Amino acid sequence: MLADLDDADNLQAFRLQLGLTQEEMAELLAVVAWERFRERAAPNANMVSKWERGIKAPGKLYRRCLRVLSMTTSDELGAYLTRLGCVTVEAMNRRQALGVAAALGAAVALPEQLFNSAAQEPEESSEVAGLRDALLRYDATSVRDKGASPVGDLERLHRSIDGAWSAFQGSHYAQLSSMLPGLITSCQAAAGESHGEQQQSALRLLSQVYQLTAFDLTKHGEGQLALLAADRGMFAAQQAADPLAAAGCARVLAAALLSAGLDRKAKELCLNLATPLQGQLGVASPTHLSVYGSLLLKASIASSRLGERSDTQELLAEAETAAQRLGRDANCMWTAFGPTNVAVHRVATSVELGDGGTAVEHAKHLRPTRLPSLERRAQCLVDIARGYGQWGRTSEAAKALLAAERMAPEEVRVQPKVRSLVLDLLHQRRRRDPELRRLAHRVGALT
Repeated sequence: MLADLDDADNLQAFRLQLGLTQEEMAELLAVVAWERFRERAAPNANMVSKWERGIKAPGKLYRRCLRVLSMTTSDELGAYLTRLGCVTVEAMNRRQALGVAAALGAAVALPEQLFNSAAQEPEESSEVAGLRDALLRYDATSVRDKGASPVGDLERLHRSIDGAWSAFQGSHYAQLSSMLPGLITSCQAAAGESHGEQQQSALRLLSQVYQLTAFDLTKHGEGQLALLAADRGMFAAQQAADPLAAAGCARVLAAALLSAGLDRKAKELCLNLATPLQGQLGVASPTHLSVYGSLLLKASIASSRLGERSDTQELLAEAETAAQRLGRDANCMWTAFGPTNVAVHRVATSVELGDGGTAVEHAKHLRPTRLPSLERRAQCLVDIARGYGQWGRTSEAAKALLAAERMAPEEVRVQPKVRSLVLDLLHQRRRRDPELRRLAHRVGALT
């Protein structure tokens, strides 16, 4: 514990020499958590205050962030600080660069004991390694029109890809990860050795395989690899000359961009692809409405992460109009789009905006069992847990996480953000919670 190591004063001195308030220190840690470890975190001034008073210890992720700050250069630290909305370059000048040089000098050193228990970077899982190898094989990725029949049976590939989508929507990620490398190879071969309409069909299948790969990698927190897969999926859809398939793939590419922290790019992509679809809504098919609505939902997530409240609400309202036109909770092109998914995104965007209480209020009116995707249902419970956590209702947050785990164990255990949430809940709980601690071990938050 911090108090045992007598380092609370050191942490406070470090912050004061930076010239930061406790709230700004919390925001700085959130920036470092994302930029260095690709983990979204939501520390607050109350947490920093407890660390400095020795009431609680920083969690594993925050210890890692503090270690980064203790070893960074003055220029690097200045770059982190200017990313904070409350710390502009002008503000830094007024505070004489926030005492960066002094804070990084010998006067204040964060104790090494603070970092001794910090977790090592997790080793790449076998699932991710297999997908990486399949993506980085370049012997079959080019589309070659040889004027021959496809080697693979397209109908068989179509059935296999449907099975892979079912695995994804059922949160069976180990099964999905085992299926995808072979499907990538088979679809690449089919697209490369076919021609005409058969080649277009094969390219659409190849696009779907890349979409699934991107989704799978996103769940594992592999943002950069997910971007590679999603970009290839978009290229294949464009090669197939199928605008609706390309628009459908855009939601996956947007998810990968969000995973990589490129929120603005994700929003722009979704809106650029949604705009041409908007003019055809009067005669739109269910698939058209579903793809259009899904793009708006992804854009709403990006907008909420950017703190754009008004845009977020407008996008959700437009998506709700599309869902009402659709009139049901469908699953066209595996989007799971419909009125319930719009309601689920109201919860998710509220959490991203930091409005935990609002998220919980929205959740009270949800009927998640109407969703055709178990993945969406379980993810909604994770978002509800995050909302309770932001609201300080740790007991309810833990219950929501445990309910999500019972519903879809792999959904909870695969995601890095769940590990961060569980650690935060453990540190917020005033009383020992054996069940939450066991969950922390199961998701790999404690070693």
